[in-house]
Amino acid sequence: MRGTRWLVLVAIAAILGGVGLTYRAQKKVLREQAPPQPAALPTELNSSAQHWHFTDTDLKTNRVIAEIDAEDFRQVKDSDRVDLKNVTISIPNKDDATNDVVKSAAAAFFSSDHHLYSEGKVEITLRVPKEGPPSRTLVSIQSSGVNFDSETYRAETTRPSTFIFQNGDGRSTGATYDPTTHELHMNNDVEVDWNPPGPNAKPIKIETQRLSYHEAASQIWLNPWGRLTRENTVVEGHDVTVYLQDDDAGHKIIRKIETTHAHGTDDYPNRKLAYSADYLLVDFDDDGAVRKITGSTAARLVSTSEASETTVTADRVEMDFESQNKESILSHVTCLGNGLVTSKPLPVPGRQLAETDVLRSENIEMKMRPAAAKSKPWSRIRPASWSFSPTGPRTTTAHSTATTSTSPTARKTASNGSTPATSPPAPIPPPKSASATARSPSPPAAICWRASIPRRAAWRPWSKPAISLTTKADAMPGPPRPRSIPVRT
Repeated sequence: MRGTRWLVLVAIAAILGGVGLTYRAQKKVLREQAPPQPAALPTELNSSAQHWHFTDTDLKTNRVIAEIDAEDFRQVKDSDRVDLKNVTISIPNKDDATNDVVKSAAAAFFSSDHHLYSEGKVEITLRVPKEGPPSRTLVSIQSSGVNFDSETYRAETTRPSTFIFQNGDGRSTGATYDPTTHELHMNNDVEVDWNPPGPNAKPIKIETQRLSYHEAASQIWLNPWGRLTRENTVVEGHDVTVYLQDDDAGHKIIRKIETTHAHGTDDYPNRKLAYSADYLLVDFDDDGAVRKITGSTAARLVSTSEASETTVTADRVEMDFESQNKESILSHVTCLGNGLVTSKPLPVPGRQLAETDVLRSENIEMKMRPAAAKSKPWSRIRPASWSFSPTGPRTTTAHSTATTSTSPTARKTASNGSTPATSPPAPIPPPKSASATARSPSPPAAICWRASIPRRAAWRPWSKPAISLTTKADAMPGPPRPRSIPVRT
């Protein structure tokens, strides 16, 4: 029994020794496999973390509002500020297929007023697909000094900003983007270079003080003024609305613009157009060329060619354009309400000035010559009045053989649109002086020819119909007397 007792003690000692050795070996292994001990927390920080992630969730709908990732997280001691590095903010859109992504090298989060601020460069990319690469160029905004509302994630800056989109790029001073409404506001000194996708398209430059892009409505608002320039065509007005349309390839096309107190010019070597109205509507084709301009209230159009200047005024003026050689050529003009057309010849070397023609009617239709922008037939819709006057000094002869009439009936019929009746011609007495003729110049406005055109008549400047005209020859020698003269021009 005594020998067995010693054996038990030896066995116990061996077991204890084996356990001790195993413990020390495992402890060494665990010490070698343990992660490195973090550095001591700086005294100015409350906490820090690497690869920090935060998910903002709507507690009512359990929908993710935003996800924030940062490579480095540091909370400042005795402050509500949290410093983040290499920050990425993902804001899901309502379709749950795309995100608005914000990236910045550094940002500071202030929990007291729920906002983030990034002093350095910030890039905002809209509608980034969650899966796969994007099928088109995404809208991207770059700026600095950006403030983010941590509740709505609305971004705002007052510094210079640039933005890129599928059809061009732009720049401004100050910008705001609201992901909940998908509205982008460029606040000051805005310039946009728009490149329409058509094969014959030409770039369009948009200038304004403030620009608002409403993605849901496919509209761009230019306030308080806006200017669109396409090569030689310029349209400018107040409170401009640009209407966009998606084509089959997913591009944005400028379909029309609407503006008030507007004016525009169209300047080409063979013609010059200038128009204005209190309300202006401009339609564009797929290539960005003007196809129709409608002006309402105090509408005015001035078409100038090498030989003449035509001025059109009416309550409403509609101008139709045709595309020729990648240019918009004025082809048709319609005046609705109080129409007035004045065609004034311009001096041309070696050619005598023609009369200044004036056409008045409630409604007027004009067809234009594409080459020289000179009017073709003017088709009336309502009874009109047409008059013309000499543009230079006129020479008169004392011995006139024109027929005269002082009949009130003749003057009455001439004013209501019918051909005036003429009384038998009466000879004009010879002058008292010995000379056979006397010549005296008269100013251009001294003689005015007037006529009334019957309903549905058409007037061609190069082929005027035979009309009996009633004239006032107040500037001619002798007492003034009305005369009815059959004229064919």
